[in-house]
Amino acid sequence: MSLVRLSGSPFQRGFAQKCSGQETVRRVREMVSLRLSEEADVLNSRLVKQFLKAQWDFSESHAKAHLDEVRGIAEGHGLFARDLFAFLHLGFLAPMRQALDGCSTLALSDSADGPMVAKNRDYRGEHQALQRLFHHTDPDRPDTSCLFVGSLGAPGAFSSGMNSHGLALADTRIDWSEPGVGWLRYFLMSEILWQAQDIPSAIALIEDAEHVGGGSLALADADGRVAMVELGSSGVAIETGAASYVHTNHYLAQDLADRVERLAGDVTSQSSRARLDTLRSAQAGFGPATTHKDIAALLSSHGPGNGRLCRHTGGGQDGTISGVVYLCGPREVVFSAGIPCSAGWQSFRL
Repeated sequence: MSLVRLSGSPFQRGFAQKCSGQETVRRVREMVSLRLSEEADVLNSRLVKQFLKAQWDFSESHAKAHLDEVRGIAEGHGLFARDLFAFLHLGFLAPMRQALDGCSTLALSDSADGPMVAKNRDYRGEHQALQRLFHHTDPDRPDTSCLFVGSLGAPGAFSSGMNSHGLALADTRIDWSEPGVGWLRYFLMSEILWQAQDIPSAIALIEDAEHVGGGSLALADADGRVAMVELGSSGVAIETGAASYVHTNHYLAQDLADRVERLAGDVTSQSSRARLDTLRSAQAGFGPATTHKDIAALLSSHGPGNGRLCRHTGGGQDGTISGVVYLCGPREVVFSAGIPCSAGWQSFRL
């Protein structure tokens, strides 16, 4: 996969996504339209309309650069900005439809390759053709550039990323029954990478913000600090000080977990807990001898039943669509742009 280089203001970088070609522009329009039509009943409810209006107003006041990027993407792809904005919130407004709509992450402070963040991206199959590795630069931020794994049609760190200071992060989705007006997680991730240089400054930004809720962030910086953050609209849970962290798609902090309304036998919950067990078993062996190749092999592993991390189904269906390892010291990204067990891995440096 070639690197997509985007430079300029947030609006210009969003608009420049259209340069990927008319076929991908068409695919983006179809993907957004499909998701909006799937959740039309949700989006037409009075409470959701009120929520999205409040979110738009909040973003205008607190996250304008990221909203400008959305405006640029929308204009470049022939979409209405508010439709694209609504699309970006669907993960918070509609429950997971598939057990394969998840993700698995880890952050490791000490390895043979230094501190790292890694993620398997489990997502809807139509994003396989839209997935890209983006390099962003902004003349107003000459000291910082960012590498993002994301999708055409979406802004910034739509899945994970690392900045030129060696701060890396990756998210997982968690169903959250109480979305609040605040930072959309994708905007928050991009904001962290544009504004923060290390874990302490990232945590300060997170603690000072209001959040939609729903999701986790695994973080590592070039100095070897790691953190795991769980986002709720009622508050956040932040863990630091350990040598490593792992996460899937359910809350681990009890006060957040207690507020989630889920069915006990839900298949997504079963998969999330099984994958977490797989990660925790591997975590016991993490240490100074661990290499990024070991982590890539872990992300490529299948294992038994619901505990498998590489959860591809083939044929463009929902499942694992990529794997990534961010090496914070050398500012290097090791990326599998397809199914991790078979697509091969490429390296890119900031």
